[in-house]
Amino acid sequence: MNHTQMFEQKRLLTHVLLALTVMIPSMPVMAACVDNGDGTYTCNGTSTVTDGLSLGSFIIDNTAAPATFTNVTTDPNFTISPVVLDPDYGYVVTPGEYGSILRNTATTVGALSTVEAIGPNAVVINNVAGNIEMIGDPARAFTGNWSNDANGLLYSDGVLAGYIAAVRAGASVSSLTVNNQYVDDGVSYPNRYAYSGLDSVISATGPYAAAILSNSALLTVNNTSYIGHPAYGGGNIISYAGATYTPPAVQDGTQQATNVTAGTTIINNISLRSVTNPKNLGAANLGSIGDIYVVDRNPMTAAALEQDPSLALAINPDEVGPRNSVINNIGLALERIPNTAEGEFAQFGGIYINNIYLGSGNHEVNNVNAYINNIYVDQTDSEVVSVVGGVPTTLYRVHGDRVFTLNYLHEPAAIGTARLGSVVVNDVVGAVNTFNIVTTDANFNTNIQTNGLGTNTLNYTCIAQYRCNNWQINFTGMTAFNTFGQKTLRLERDVTVSGDMTINSPVILYATNAYTPPINITINAANVVVSSSGTLMADPGNSDVPEASGLVGNQAIGDIVGNLINNGTISLGNAILDVSGDTTMNANSVLLLSVGPRGAGLINSTGATNFDSNSLLIPASKVGTRVLDGNEYVIATNVNGLPMLQNGDGFLQWMLREDAGNLIMTADVAVPDFLRPLVTEGAANAVDAFFSYTGDNKQAVKLQADLAFVKGIDVIRSAERLRPEVNDGSIRMVLGNTDKLFNMTTARMVDGYLTQHYASRVPVRLAKAQTNSATDATEGGASPANLGIWVQGFGDRGVQQRMDLGDGYEFSSVGFSAGIDRDVEVVGTDMRLGFAAGYARSNIVNTGHTVNNRIDGNSYLVAAYGSKATEDFYLNAALGVGRNTYESRRQLFEFSSVGERGGWQLSGRVDAGMPMAFSDDVTFIPMAALDYSFVREDSYKENTTVSRPLTYRAPGSPYDSGVTENGMQVFQNVPAPTNLEVESRNFKSYRGGLGGKLVYAMQEPTWGAELELHGMYRHEFGDIAPATQARFVVGGNSFVSPAIQPVRDDFVFGGSIRLSSDDENDQITFFTSYDANMREKYFGQAVSLSLRYDFDKAGEYKQKAKLKLAEMMAKRGGPSAEVMKSIQESRAAQSESLGVVDPQKAKEIQAIDTAINNWASALSNKNTDIYFNTYAANFISQEGSSRQQWERKRRVEISKASNTAIQLSDLTIEAEGAQALAVFIETIHDGQQKVATEKILEMENKNGRWLIVSEDSAAHE
Repeated sequence: MNHTQMFEQKRLLTHVLLALTVMIPSMPVMAACVDNGDGTYTCNGTSTVTDGLSLGSFIIDNTAAPATFTNVTTDPNFTISPVVLDPDYGYVVTPGEYGSILRNTATTVGALSTVEAIGPNAVVINNVAGNIEMIGDPARAFTGNWSNDANGLLYSDGVLAGYIAAVRAGASVSSLTVNNQYVDDGVSYPNRYAYSGLDSVISATGPYAAAILSNSALLTVNNTSYIGHPAYGGGNIISYAGATYTPPAVQDGTQQATNVTAGTTIINNISLRSVTNPKNLGAANLGSIGDIYVVDRNPMTAAALEQDPSLALAINPDEVGPRNSVINNIGLALERIPNTAEGEFAQFGGIYINNIYLGSGNHEVNNVNAYINNIYVDQTDSEVVSVVGGVPTTLYRVHGDRVFTLNYLHEPAAIGTARLGSVVVNDVVGAVNTFNIVTTDANFNTNIQTNGLGTNTLNYTCIAQYRCNNWQINFTGMTAFNTFGQKTLRLERDVTVSGDMTINSPVILYATNAYTPPINITINAANVVVSSSGTLMADPGNSDVPEASGLVGNQAIGDIVGNLINNGTISLGNAILDVSGDTTMNANSVLLLSVGPRGAGLINSTGATNFDSNSLLIPASKVGTRVLDGNEYVIATNVNGLPMLQNGDGFLQWMLREDAGNLIMTADVAVPDFLRPLVTEGAANAVDAFFSYTGDNKQAVKLQADLAFVKGIDVIRSAERLRPEVNDGSIRMVLGNTDKLFNMTTARMVDGYLTQHYASRVPVRLAKAQTNSATDATEGGASPANLGIWVQGFGDRGVQQRMDLGDGYEFSSVGFSAGIDRDVEVVGTDMRLGFAAGYARSNIVNTGHTVNNRIDGNSYLVAAYGSKATEDFYLNAALGVGRNTYESRRQLFEFSSVGERGGWQLSGRVDAGMPMAFSDDVTFIPMAALDYSFVREDSYKENTTVSRPLTYRAPGSPYDSGVTENGMQVFQNVPAPTNLEVESRNFKSYRGGLGGKLVYAMQEPTWGAELELHGMYRHEFGDIAPATQARFVVGGNSFVSPAIQPVRDDFVFGGSIRLSSDDENDQITFFTSYDANMREKYFGQAVSLSLRYDFDKAGEYKQKAKLKLAEMMAKRGGPSAEVMKSIQESRAAQSESLGVVDPQKAKEIQAIDTAINNWASALSNKNTDIYFNTYAANFISQEGSSRQQWERKRRVEISKASNTAIQLSDLTIEAEGAQALAVFIETIHDGQQKVATEKILEMENKNGRWLIVSEDSAAHE
């Protein structure tokens, strides 16, 4: 059995089951309805039919008063007939029948209804989750054998013909309202049509059948379910005539009726939002209608006459006349709850209408997310025709408004399918038809046809995600075409209107040569008007030239036949727009064009091209297009007036002039005037030089094209990166590294001078017991000739802020140096001479516009240095020769140009200081210094290469092709177009400085320390900012890049710590320093660590201690040399005689003797309290330390010493007033060892006690 036989078998089964349902006792419950016993029911007032199957016709008697009839299902599970499923596959063969069903069956071609209103009053029919059905029996067949009787009545096969209808209201009914209501109970019923809930159905099946039929004055249909059975169809709504008017006095068929009041049809076909299921945020129902007729004549009569124009049919006044309508087909857009995992939304739902037929009248069709197959509008007159004796006579014509408005909206995420098929309007003169299309469909498809006799306007708004195309939109007979919205409409089909096309949105006038034949879209209009909110443009993504050449191709744009009026923006790119008419650029309009490989955009008008003086021209260049200084382009023909020119903020600037009727644009490629104050002179010169290159080097040509496209701040950045470096980083690097070496030699010399300075400034005579003579302390003050070596490591970091248009930089340097020096006699003069060498590695990293640029440097320096000291000042000098190497790197786009160069330097320094002692520990040294450096940077050439595909050009081809090997692209290294050839330059630095040092010294027998604070103001007198002469390696003019004028004043301040110690013979010194360098917008910091070793220096610290002791004794007026001699001479006499001539003096001597013996006894017994009590508070140690320092040290020494016996001998005492000097031999017995020391004690009488104020000793021979 084939599929057709199976279908027929199942269809037969369905009809059998339908027939059996008649026999099922399922009588409904009725209220206010009377069974007439002949298969009809009469209902009046408010009547209701509930649950069950009702067969026959319901007559609504609204003669005396308005009536309301309701067919309602209260029990959704009330079963009239069960569903029948396919036994093999399980799909529904025959749907089940449930609830309340009203059904009538027509067996002839005559008129028949299921529910019909017969009176003049208003009627409301409610169908709530029920069915109202009119079934056309197969016997009701229209064979096309139309005929009429003598009175003009219409027959089919000899039977009076008429519509069958589920719901009918004739012309006598003032208004009919039909509410076909979906019930959203949130329940899903298996094998039913609704996704959930209960549908309502009004249907009439068969030919010339209408679900709702009315020619009453007012018809209102509110539908949220099915008008037309989901399985069998039959959902037409037919409304016609219903107008009132005054027939003309002369009824000869040429006159029009007057005082016309049109009938009205209102249809609301709405998709409901689910309210019973909170997760279902989509549609809960499907609103479906078959065909909708809102016409001005009886559709059956019109159909019969169309099939057989020879029919003589009478057309009565109540069958003709205009009818107005508002048809709302409102679907929903899908919504989702935030948690889509839980979201349940209905894909089921939407609005579906087959066709809409409209006659004369005022019609508004609103379709939101709805499916409409086709719309047909006939705005011609309807006629009243009488038939007498079978002869038809047209009496008069009737028409109402001839206005049709279609509002079509397709939103994103619309539920169901949104569509607008064909719209065909048979318009007449005076008709006004407006088509408003708003769609998210990028390829919206419709066909709108009119006769072009009325005023027909198409308004199109694109709300697609990206853009819309019109290639599937076909319209004819339009008076005007207007575009709206923010999204772009690309015209891919010719546009023809008899009036104006107004552009209120972005519109692409498409053209391309990519196809054969080429596509060139044309707008045919009286005027193409670009409004203030509109843009007419060439396709920005379309080009004539493939990109294999490495260049972006030329753009193309279609043509305009008519006048072009711009009140908004025309964006041509580099396309040529041909205008067959005049072009007018009104005030505040904008013309955007660019320069591409073919040339500039051009308006080529056959008429005049008129520029208002307040119109604006904004030129640009396409990416990849090379524009050279002085290039000229014609951008408009037949010009009247000049627009304002708005140049961009890039290198490419333009100038305008008119020449022989053409508007010519001339390129000026340079740093624009308004940015010139923001760039260095060298950057501006480098730009001019680079764009002076006119050769064909591909990389240079591409870079010129890329540079012409940069804007704003990138102009400044690019210009600054084309030039060589202009900041003072490299010379500051060399001078800073030189300073590190010279500073170390200066510090070395100053420390040596201070040692001698202490020795020479204190003329105190000390007794030397071993020689028993007095000598001048200065004789032993100078250090013996010695040799010293040292090594230093240092680091330096600084930040220079941007100044005078020059970028700032971050500086860092690390290095080391070493030296050797010794005391020598030169031409009878004592001096200290030495040699030093150093190395430093430095980096200068730019900030600001040239942030990726840097210089890496290496500095090598050797120097000789020396020092000469006098009693009051010192003089240091150094002279060095160095070699510096540099590697500079400049970064522009993908190009990194690296240059390597070297250079020599000659540097020298002279500095002097005059130490001034403020106290025993503090010395201040005023200083002056003069530095000189001559630094040369050699010429160099940057030689960086970049990797590029290897290409070739076949003969006759305008394009380059890549070279491949084994299927792989071959690359080659080519020079970077940014490479520079830079000439040498010389720096001359003369720096003078004034400053000072503050030194605090601490001295112990075996070690010493110095804390130092120092500062110096310096001024630069030399030329450390020479200009740079350079040219690009690829070619073009040479240029000068002046350097940024340097800051000439700076201040250096810091501090240092010096620690010294010794072994038996030599001295070692550790030195660390911190220095800060400040100048305008610069702050740098440097640290250094050094280690020095001096040979034959161990005795120097003891000498310093004795010098300090002698100095303090001199301040107190210690014993003279004569006193010391007297003591020595009297020692022998005292040993022979114990007598003393002066009793008072003998008493003082005895007190002194007792004090010395107590001192010796306390030391022998380690009684430290008595021992230290014998010393004065102002005691000065032999080493020169303070009383407190000495006492701490002695306590440790006494505690560690063994028990010893101390014997004093040869005691000699010389007293003068409150001062005395005692000399004796101290013999210490420690076991078998005996050590004799000659002691000298200086004592003072303080409040009756003799106390020790100084102590010195020497070995006793």
